[in-house]
Amino acid sequence: MKPFFSQITHAPFVRKYTLIHRFSTVLAALALSVLPAMAQKAPAKKADAAIKYIPGDAQMVMSINIGQLLKKSGHETFLDLPGMKEAHEDLKQENELAAKFLEKPELLGIDLNQPIHLFGKAIAPEDEFGEPTAWGGIVATPLSAKKFENGLRQLAQAGGDAAAGIAGALLDNIKKEKGFSILAGEGIPAAMGFNDNVIAIIGGDPNVLENAEAALHKALAAKKNLAETEPTFKGYLDGDVDLGGWINVTELMKLSPEVPPEQIDQLTKLIGNLRLAGAVHFDPGAAVLDMFYSTDADFMKKLKPAGKKELVDLIPQNALGSMSYAFDMVNSRKWMKEEYLPALKMIEGGEAIAFAEIALMGALGLNFDNLLDIPKGEFMFTFIDMEMAKDPDFGFEQPKPKLLFGMTVENQAHVKTIIQKIEEQGAIDAMAEAGFGLVQNKDRFYIGSNELLDAAKLGRLPNAIKGANRVVHTGNEMAMTIDFNQIIRIAQDFDAPDEAVAILKKFNQFQVLGNLKKGHYKYEMKLLFGDKKTNGLKQIIDMAQELADQDIFLPDDEEAPQVIEAEEAIEIK
Repeated sequence: MKPFFSQITHAPFVRKYTLIHRFSTVLAALALSVLPAMAQKAPAKKADAAIKYIPGDAQMVMSINIGQLLKKSGHETFLDLPGMKEAHEDLKQENELAAKFLEKPELLGIDLNQPIHLFGKAIAPEDEFGEPTAWGGIVATPLSAKKFENGLRQLAQAGGDAAAGIAGALLDNIKKEKGFSILAGEGIPAAMGFNDNVIAIIGGDPNVLENAEAALHKALAAKKNLAETEPTFKGYLDGDVDLGGWINVTELMKLSPEVPPEQIDQLTKLIGNLRLAGAVHFDPGAAVLDMFYSTDADFMKKLKPAGKKELVDLIPQNALGSMSYAFDMVNSRKWMKEEYLPALKMIEGGEAIAFAEIALMGALGLNFDNLLDIPKGEFMFTFIDMEMAKDPDFGFEQPKPKLLFGMTVENQAHVKTIIQKIEEQGAIDAMAEAGFGLVQNKDRFYIGSNELLDAAKLGRLPNAIKGANRVVHTGNEMAMTIDFNQIIRIAQDFDAPDEAVAILKKFNQFQVLGNLKKGHYKYEMKLLFGDKKTNGLKQIIDMAQELADQDIFLPDDEEAPQVIEAEEAIEIK
């Protein structure tokens, strides 16, 4: 066989403590009740009005669209999920009202076909050995203010007579202020406001959030919110978000007691305030992860869109996997040389950079500045095939990759210096024995399988990528594609189990695409299925169920490929 690869504020009165505890329990139950995968039928999708109530100083946000996920999974209701009808019957025996909410979640009065957003902000401790504190909250969309209030009253009953009495007293004292119904109380570390457009809850450590109601009013009246002030967050919400999150990396770094504030200040001056976001969404025939990052650093504002790609003609149509990347090397090089590297050498631990540069000089004959002078701005790589080839040393066949790497070059003299240096170390001869070589050609440099180098000199492969596959690479600054048809072919060549091949046949292509747009970078990771009509989430669920229903065994030890050690191979030869 061939080888196959609150502590609540301490109160002296038991009644006050009980009041706080019961109200907090109701709020917690409300939050938890909207998190399971359930949904109700709703009218046509409307704009997410709740996002404008996320405070502008929030440092992190998590979003989930429960109804959308449920529908994409191929199930209409929560009880349609495997095993849930049996669980629902058991729940009826314990808490009939809770079972009723599971059966008809619309009774909660929350629009589960709109995203629910959880947000928070952490506060650094005042002393060196203290723990960070935090406040946060939830914003969601109600079916209506009246339906949500009715849902609150029914939810309060789930906690028993005592909880229902306390929560009922609070609900009977709901305040109407500036178009919102406000639910808050003295000493309670959380407050809620709602109307026909939004449900907003804010709470936290009493030592941080002394007045939850005041914080709630501030959020409800804010003229600037996160979606308006943060480009990465806005870009993250522009898409069809099923599940995702956003964080302010720079602010969270300040919470680490191990990173001195001066280092964070230096880093911020160097790369700006960094934000990251990620969003998952499922489409017909696809599962997609979108990643975003932005920074307000001056150098980012100077970067220009990448020029036209010139190396795509060296990517074949039938490659197993390929990558192409083009970017503004002129401005990137200027920033690296004039700002980034000098700053790294100045911060604590910067001596490590100097030692690394000395080691680099010894290995390649170039320093960091010299290396930065080499690239012109475009790179390509293609992994075409995996073939069996006879090993010249041991005399038996081994898998050998067929691949090509290329790049545009600004300074060929520095490339030549590297080649001469590694040639002295015997690396060139070793590459030749393995069937690989390298080529310098005008403003190009290539390294790869010998049989591809002649085509590389001409700048085009006879079976160069075309059609939709070509558009993927030419229409994005960064593109990576993996072709499952080629993976299947290789898997079959190496005697992969039929069950594994059957799973591979469900996929078509994996893509990673990257572009600079609207003040932030966006990277998309797409898993494309062979079935282009069925939603990707349903296909993943069905596939997981299929795998759970069958066992894919690896070969027994006696049947598994035997690895021959080098010493044994020499004796055989």
